[in-house]
Amino acid sequence: MTRAIVVGSGPNGLACAAALATEGVDVTVLEAEETIGGGTRTSELTVPGVLHDECSAVHPMASGSPFFKALGLERYGLEWSWPEIDLAHPLDDGTAGVMLRSIDETATGLGAAKAGSMGQVTSASEELSPELKNLIGTLHKGDLSPPAQAADGYLVFLCEDRQDTPQRTLADIRPQVMAAAQDQKRQRLFADWLDEREKKAAVKVASFYGQWNRERGAVN
Repeated sequence: MTRAIVVGSGPNGLACAAALATEGVDVTVLEAEETIGGGTRTSELTVPGVLHDECSAVHPMASGSPFFKALGLERYGLEWSWPEIDLAHPLDDGTAGVMLRSIDETATGLGAAKAGSMGQVTSASEELSPELKNLIGTLHKGDLSPPAQAADGYLVFLCEDRQDTPQRTLADIRPQVMAAAQDQKRQRLFADWLDEREKKAAVKVASFYGQWNRERGAVN
């Protein structure tokens, strides 16, 4: 193929046209609008001076795209604009979780100043729900968990260290197993002994209180 026609001059169409052109293909791009760019455009749609993104507002993968880097678009005037706030997520209590470009500032906004070390967390920790313990169990040293809902709000966990319990062999736990088995055997023998005593024992209740009183002249 030596000639190609690309319909639409949005980011995908232009990327396709550029890729074909670098391979020596004669490319024609057709666009019905007066300007190129597709949804990647900003216009004064309401009042003068107020700019609106007509379609896509954020292209987080574009700056890291190997294809875009290979094109060297900065030579033609491309400049990346970085927002002060990358995104925000509203919460049920009326506040919002805000993600900034700085990890420290983001953590501060999420209440890092109120945070503290929980110490060592194990499967036996009673202060955490099973869901939170499962979440913590997936973290490795240095990992930061996603926000997790708890009874008093949302929590974010930073794993400072991880100590996995080594797999114990039968030889390691043999003393505990033997002790438990002997204890069970003693309980079973005692239960059997009680059963035998109940079978042989005969308890007879007689009304001797009146006779005992008559012998002493104290019958009512």
